[in-house]
Amino acid sequence: MAEAKFLYQPVSITCLPEFIRITNQQLFAGTSRYRFEWTLTGNGQPLQSAVFEANVEASQTKEIPIQLDRSLFRGEVILTCSMKQKEATPWAPSDYEVAFGQGILQKYSPIDPDFEEIMPKARLIDGNYNVGIKMDNGFALISKTNGKLVSIQSEGIEFLRSPLSPDFWRAPIDNDLGNGNTFRWAQWKIASLYQKCEHITIDPERAQVTSFFSMPANPKIRCSMEYSFFRNNTVRIRMHLDPVKGDIPCAGITFKMPGKCNRLSWYGNSQSEAYSDRQSACRIELCEGSVDRQYVPYLHPQECGNKTQLRFFSILEDHGKGLRLSSDCPFEASALPYTAHEIEYASNILHLPPRNETVIGAYKQKCGVGGDDSWGAPVHEEYLIKTDEGIDFTIFLQIL
Repeated sequence: MAEAKFLYQPVSITCLPEFIRITNQQLFAGTSRYRFEWTLTGNGQPLQSAVFEANVEASQTKEIPIQLDRSLFRGEVILTCSMKQKEATPWAPSDYEVAFGQGILQKYSPIDPDFEEIMPKARLIDGNYNVGIKMDNGFALISKTNGKLVSIQSEGIEFLRSPLSPDFWRAPIDNDLGNGNTFRWAQWKIASLYQKCEHITIDPERAQVTSFFSMPANPKIRCSMEYSFFRNNTVRIRMHLDPVKGDIPCAGITFKMPGKCNRLSWYGNSQSEAYSDRQSACRIELCEGSVDRQYVPYLHPQECGNKTQLRFFSILEDHGKGLRLSSDCPFEASALPYTAHEIEYASNILHLPPRNETVIGAYKQKCGVGGDDSWGAPVHEEYLIKTDEGIDFTIFLQIL
């Protein structure tokens, strides 16, 4: 409904550095009954704001000059303009936002491009069964048996309840069942459940461990996970999926955290849930929430709660301890009380298991959800994730 509201909004608002362009798409009414507000933010923090009025006649366009203080610009600078009702109507109260637009005036990467060169490396301890990693006040373990990150802790707090694993499966939605995606993608469910570590390589000088996996299919699916550890309690994870003909439900990583890690903080799309073909109403903001409010209780349990256009995504316990995911490119993530497989196996919401863990997924992308109809229409081609040339995904995991 949020997506539909944006697509049906009666005016189009374009935010540019020198002016705000307002196009009135109504056929008869002007915009005199609305007031406009613009807000300038830097890395999600408010920098400057103003209120103005503009009467744009029906089917007309007007450009409203604005004065921005460029001395305030820092990080990623975003200009947002809202159109709100001056007075209450039978269908909405006064100050209700009828339309908005947003423009990125200055791009920013949350990761310093020289990070790997300037940041001191962590210390690796090569044991018989595990590789230990000592950071400033954090510790990690990679199992030599399964090739996965199995522990990451700080000040006696363990943040992992399951190994960090490559993930290629999302809980099917009704559209997937109707158009046969679940049958087409069946090998990716198996690949997410059953992974064999063929070998690992250890580079103490670069504080780097690389694990190579094969997954059952014909021919086999292969991927690698490269972990680089830095003294500032940060792990850089690079997942590489070898080329496979076709497309995939999603491409990323997943792991479980303790259920007490229930607080969320993210900088990215503020929509309650969004996907590559359901993010027209994207508004980049600093947001907060809780894990227990991310699951959308569709009568038939299915994929839900995904966030898009993320700059960072933090999962915290009440005292502020936790993990932060970030990347040098916008990514997607979710935090739910259940795994994709638990959601898929529940025939209705009453059959979902008791909540006792927080399931985190971070993805380069999830496949679009489609929905031209629910009985055969495929996801549009541009929203599929092609694997013909392989997939690379880099994410940073930091202890907070």
